[in-house]
Amino acid sequence: MKNIYVIEHIEKVDEYRELVKTLGIFDCEEKAKNAIDQLKKTPEFLGKEDGFSIDLQTLNSACFLEGYGEG
Repeated sequence: MKNIYVIEHIEKVDEYRELVKTLGIFDCEEKAKNAIDQLKKTPEFLGKEDGFSIDLQTLNSACFLEGYGEG
């Protein structure tokens, strides 16, 4: 199975909403981390450095097959 690393940035808009940006997809974690380091230096993300995440995904594989749950 082939894994990919998805970079996202989440910014809280208000009490009920978040702004989620998918910023890149990489074939290894090191490249994803390097991309985040570069993104943190851009004007759009200055002061918002804590919103980045790297999500490991597997190609050709569905997510949340059991659903998101209740509540």
